[in-house]
Amino acid sequence: MSTPETGPPSESGSPVPPLPPQAAESLRLTYEYEGDSVRLVSQQRVDVVVTDFDVQSTFVARHVVDVQDAEETTLARIPVHGDLGATVEVFGRPGESISRVPEPNPKGAFTVVVPVPPGAARAVLQRLDAPTPPAGPAIAPERGRPAPVVVSAVVLSDVEIEGGERS
Repeated sequence: MSTPETGPPSESGSPVPPLPPQAAESLRLTYEYEGDSVRLVSQQRVDVVVTDFDVQSTFVARHVVDVQDAEETTLARIPVHGDLGATVEVFGRPGESISRVPEPNPKGAFTVVVPVPPGAARAVLQRLDAPTPPAGPAIAPERGRPAPVVVSAVVLSDVEIEGGERS
């Protein structure tokens, strides 16, 4: 039986402690962009669980939003899906394939839902540039493993989370 203090029972029948209220709290960020300029137009708290994040993920997105604490430690990293209008589809003659070409002045809007863990203070939108090959050998001789790849990040927007740093 579920009680306000314990939550529903687990498969074994023992009560499971309830999640803290902020566990499912997230923030919907709405951005607008034109050319190289990006600005946050709104942030709205939503009661949604975000599952598509991992600070140490091997998935590499072109754009990400890092949720950081006051010391700029990344607490969560959410990929931004899409390319922010950097390319457009071009349709050829019947029978020709669709291709993508660069858009010289992209313009649009997008939303990203990010978790708001305890201590969250900032939302930082970044463009991750393609990794550059390591200078020197591709294998780190002392470890026999591939040399680390360096990905540079360009900050496009850095804003305080409304209601900021919560514990």
